[in-house]
Amino acid sequence: MNITLTPAQLAFIEAIRTYGPAMGLDITQDKYTRESMRQVSLKLKGNKRIPDWIARDLARRGERGIFLIPEVAAPATAPEAVEEATEVMPAAVAEALASVQQMAEAV
Repeated sequence: MNITLTPAQLAFIEAIRTYGPAMGLDITQDKYTRESMRQVSLKLKGNKRIPDWIARDLARRGERGIFLIPEVAAPATAPEAVEEATEVMPAAVAEALASVQQMAEAV
């Protein structure tokens, strides 16, 4: 799986790296349970909904209830890419979170 990730996707991966160890997740692996993704989502977005880019992508499905997210364990290879992502990420993440909050309020 070699794809370009959006800023919101990068934010979720970074949330796994940030919050995962405190939740007992091994962030050196690429397999995560549905429940662990719900915990990360709750911490990041305030709801338990797993992002669609993970839940609906058949290539990211492992066995039942397991998702494959190799980007979590993959080290950043290019410092420029990391700098570029962090420059773009805050605004895009803020937009994504506002959008999610609006959807949650509408429900």
